[in-house]
Amino acid sequence: MGFCLMRTHFHLVVEVADGILPIAMHSLNHAYACQFNRRHGLRGHVQCRRYGSRRLNDNESLIHAYAYAMSNPVEAGLCSRASLWPWSSFRGTVGLAPASSFIDDGLVLGCFGSELDPRAALLRAVEKS
Repeated sequence: MGFCLMRTHFHLVVEVADGILPIAMHSLNHAYACQFNRRHGLRGHVQCRRYGSRRLNDNESLIHAYAYAMSNPVEAGLCSRASLWPWSSFRGTVGLAPASSFIDDGLVLGCFGSELDPRAALLRAVEKS
């Protein structure tokens, strides 16, 4: 549904079946740590903390979490607007760049069902946050 890569961490907004997230995150973080350590001749943990997660039960929570994740580079001072950060799925989701083939943006765009242009509504929601 959405990703944002930062210099020291990443944000994901994903839809998964119950019980899958811990397994998927372990696999993702383990594979990354092995590759990073091999590349840099290091050993041990790469991430200093365990991933955090929370269930999003309604459209408002989904939009808030998505806006937080996509605005993280702005908050970190890496760019002036979320739509300028090249290392996220946001630009593709709102139509400013080709969409990532592995991103299904239907759920987050569906939060703006009554809007004539849900991509523009999402852009406004993220960039005002």
